[in-house]
Amino acid sequence: MKDMELLVQAKDKALGEVEQKLKELEGKVQKAENVAEELREKAKIEAQQHSSEILKHRTAFIELVSNQRQLDADMGRALRQVEATKREV
Repeated sequence: MKDMELLVQAKDKALGEVEQKLKELEGKVQKAENVAEELREKAKIEAQQHSSEILKHRTAFIELVSNQRQLDADMGRALRQVEATKREV
């Protein structure tokens, strides 16, 4: 009977240790999930900022192309006016 009590106590102790380790692992898993969520949020914010920067650069590029075309047209008109003035002179 005493052996059975010792065996039950040993098993209870082992079970308590297993439960403690399980709680520790659950805590670590929770921390890891929190870190993963924070990283996801940070990545999402950085992606939005990057997208915003790309949109700004795209807008600036389109404006530059438009200005270049306008300058080309203005230069063409100026050249034609110079040639017309030369012919008149």
